[in-house]
Amino acid sequence: MNRLRAAAISRGGGLLALAVCLALGAVAAGGAEQAATGVTGKVLFEGKPAAGIRVHAFADAAGGFAGSGAASGGPTGEDGRFTLLLEPGRYFLVAKQAAGGADAEPAPGSLFGYYGGNPVKVVAGSTVEANLQVVRRAPVTISQGASPGVTIEGVVTGPRGPESGAVLFAYPDATSDFRGPDLTGPQGSLLGGTGPDGKFSVELPAGTYFLAAARRKGGGALGPLQVGDLHGYFDGNPLTLRAGQKAMITVQLTEKLRQAEVRAVPAAGSTGVRGRILDPAGKPVPGVFAFATTDPNLIGAMPPHRSRPVGGDGAYFIELPRGGTYYVGARTGFGGVPMPGQWQGMLGDANIRSITVETGRVIDGVDITVRVVE
Repeated sequence: MNRLRAAAISRGGGLLALAVCLALGAVAAGGAEQAATGVTGKVLFEGKPAAGIRVHAFADAAGGFAGSGAASGGPTGEDGRFTLLLEPGRYFLVAKQAAGGADAEPAPGSLFGYYGGNPVKVVAGSTVEANLQVVRRAPVTISQGASPGVTIEGVVTGPRGPESGAVLFAYPDATSDFRGPDLTGPQGSLLGGTGPDGKFSVELPAGTYFLAAARRKGGGALGPLQVGDLHGYFDGNPLTLRAGQKAMITVQLTEKLRQAEVRAVPAAGSTGVRGRILDPAGKPVPGVFAFATTDPNLIGAMPPHRSRPVGGDGAYFIELPRGGTYYVGARTGFGGVPMPGQWQGMLGDANIRSITVETGRVIDGVDITVRVVE
């Protein structure tokens, strides 16, 4: 609804017009403009706008996105567009096509989508643009297997069919936001690549898992996804299996269409850390990124919270999902320990120390010294 339409309504009912305008964030006291707070965008299926889809915002990923979450929008029209008005906060966006209302779950054959840029940070007075891609939900078959643990078998498919060389990730919970696998153990780990036919088979301890997969154009297993890479969140998450059970699943990938912008400076109300990345002589080191992790054992793995590579001034900002105790460092390269010739450094150097961050606050002046790995 635009202003002309709102003005026309006001002729017949001033209170109704005012309510409509306030919901859209278009009018504030004194006639000043006030932007809406929330998320807007488009839902796509096979590259085209998808109608009849509801987009849901969840404050937490642990429950597997059952129900309608903190807010729901839609169903989408023929243009696939949606708008969600939200309180400031951090949200996971999920798209569902389901009969029976906002709380119903998509059955096999219906459309489901997980936003690849999750979680999104919604700041008061601003609107996040997010386009969600949906896939047709595939059935899951669970049977009795021969393993004393559990077996997960299946195929990873993309827009062009089965994907060879795709890597599969398994997370025992949602604390990592499904990013940054722990390469030191079976749970939350990188499970390996798919075969020529896109098939995989993995054995894990009994339990509950969130599965995701990716296929990078360059063939790498780790690192930020680039435009044209494929990624997918298993539409049957979370998958709970008892000892001896075997699951047959399909993990569907969609193509990353655009590069998400990483904040260089904090927005109002952000939680995070900022400072500079310097060499031992105190000079900025461009091209290095800073990272933060809650577990010092994950320093050599894919860092879960990262800045963008710094420029000539060495300044970085890491936006964090919440307050807590973090270990902060900087490096080049992703996955495993840095290789010779790359840069690496931790806050505290050899005596690694943590910092405590309060939710809604940014700690400034956290400079990190990096050295070339020999």
